[in-house]
Amino acid sequence: IKPMERFEMKVRYNSRHDVDNVVGSLKVFIDEMRYLGVIPEDNVKHFSKFSVEYEKTFKTNTIEFTILEV
Repeated sequence: IKPMERFEMKVRYNSRHDVDNVVGSLKVFIDEMRYLGVIPEDNVKHFSKFSVEYEKTFKTNTIEFTILEV
């Protein structure tokens, strides 16, 4: 993944977890992106939008993170 100055996230999932639990997993994912140097920070200057959507067609226990450079 190339470094990005500004980005948005889209999360789609199919698991036993409620949507608020899936949102909690976003924190770990974003922190790892910072650690790897993909993003400079996780503040609103760089990250201003995300969406979470249940996707019934996914295999159970699947979470898909899509990173969109803006």
